Amino acid sequence: MKSLEKTEDSLSMEPTIVWGTGSQARIYTQELLSRGYTNITLVDLVSQTVPEWASCFPIMRDRDELADLLATKSRFIVAIGGLHGAVRTHLLNDLRLRGHTPLNLIDASANLKQTVEPGSMLVALQGVQVNHFVRLGDGVILNTGCTVDHECIIADGVHIMGGAAIAGRVSIGRFASIGTNATVLPDISIGEGAVIGAGAVVTRDVADFTVVAGVPARFIREAERPVTPDATPSG
Repeated sequence: MKSLEKTEDSLSMEPTIVWGTGSQARIYTQELLSRGYTNITLVDLVSQTVPEWASCFPIMRDRDELADLLATKSRFIVAIGGLHGAVRTHLLNDLRLRGHTPLNLIDASANLKQTVEPGSMLVALQGVQVNHFVRLGDGVILNTGCTVDHECIIADGVHIMGGAAIAGRVSIGRFASIGTNATVLPDISIGEGAVIGAGAVVTRDVADFTVVAGVPARFIREAERPVTPDATPSG
């Protein structure tokens, strides 16, 4: 299941793209360095400035530079989380169609049972627990300490934030975001693009593109529709 298993010598020469320069990119870059990936280039086409930590790496800031970078087949990971699941999934699919190889980042302390079906570019950070017969789509992010119980279906571009608990047989639609320490009870369906507030307890189904919060979770407002790929955030 883990995709980062080459020797350090081979990884140090292999081009690796991290798309983004935000906090997520900083974490992913550190994880890659710890696994022997040293030939790392960052991509950020939208930010006016980039953080100081990113200055240690080559950064592609315009589309001409990016075209040159993408001419060489590379491994990549898109470091754009939160409410930007549609953008993350779009970039994953586009780069994969161009012949580049998506990376998984699975922390050594994460526990994914053998019957889990992971998608491409899975991120599972420290202490994540995923139980038997869970299906994970492409571009899923499982933040520190979240749990996903048995037989859940997690669609493409979903972000489950730290400490969230997803009970058994839950279905989460594309690009949904589950907030920090939220709880979703068994057999619930979370719609596409839905946003679950931090600490919420979800006791009934959540419709597409709605924001819910509270205990029990209640409708707050309509969620924003996915941003266009041209409006790609930095992470």
